Amino acid sequence: MYTATTGLIIEIGVKIKFYISALGIKQGSWRKYKGFSCLVLKTSMKKRDNTLVNQNGDGVSVTEKFQSTELYLMDNSHRKKILCGSFDTYSEAKAFAKEVSLLIGYPIEKFSPKRIQRRS
Repeated sequence: MYTATTGLIIEIGVKIKFYISALGIKQGSWRKYKGFSCLVLKTSMKKRDNTLVNQNGDGVSVTEKFQSTELYLMDNSHRKKILCGSFDTYSEAKAFAKEVSLLIGYPIEKFSPKRIQRRS
């Protein structure tokens, strides 16, 4: 069976790498990150569509709703963001956010995007 995972590596204050890992080999590219200033937890309802196939080959589509909490690295305006993790429970997300906050020195803030001034 072949499985793959995705992840994020942060070299504090310098660069960030999104990767996909298969058979223990991580593929991805490093990027410099600037302008980020905080960590933000967001909880939202998501949908997942699954198709189940029985022995007769009949397919049944099942839509599942679930709650997810994501941890983001964000800028001051809360508009530019990088997903750092997705969690099943808020308590798991908060515990991980506290660890990351201590490591990189960024505060955990409430999601509060700044309004964008549009020209007319």
